[in-house]
Amino acid sequence: MSITYLTIPVINPMKPKKRKEEQFLVDFGAIYSVVPVETLEKLDIRPTDTQKFTLANGEVIEKKVGNALFEYRGKVRSSPVVFGEKGIFLLGAVTLESLGAPSATFCSCPGSHMVNSAAMRDDCKYCTPHVYCNHEIKPEAIQKL
Repeated sequence: MSITYLTIPVINPMKPKKRKEEQFLVDFGAIYSVVPVETLEKLDIRPTDTQKFTLANGEVIEKKVGNALFEYRGKVRSSPVVFGEKGIFLLGAVTLESLGAPSATFCSCPGSHMVNSAAMRDDCKYCTPHVYCNHEIKPEAIQKL
C-alpha cells in the first residue's frame, strides 16, 4: 500500500471562519478522524463526549470526541473528530466516506484522484505496486473529491 496525505482544512461547524489547513494521513483503517487537542482548541471546537477505542495492539483508550467540518475540492462535510495527541492528523473512514470516498484507493499522482476498482491498472508511474491507476482511462471511471 502507498502512504497518502491530503492537505485540507478542518473547520469549526459553529464558526466556519475558524479553520486551519493541515496535512492529514489518509487512513481507511481508522473509523474517525484525529486532530490534535491544541488544534481543535484553537478552532474553538469543543468535545461533546468521550469514547473508548481499541487500538491495533488491543489496548483500550478513552478519548474526547467532538464534531468538525472537513473540506476537499469544494465539498464540505461534517464528521466526528477525536481529540488526539500532538502532531497526529488522520483522516478516518467516516470523514473520507462523507467526502465521497467509500473504500476508494487513492492514487498518489499530482492529481490526487481516487480510482474505483473497475479502473485499476498497474501502469501509472506515480503509484506503488499495490495502488493502481491509469491516466488514459475514461473520465467517468475516476471519482474526484
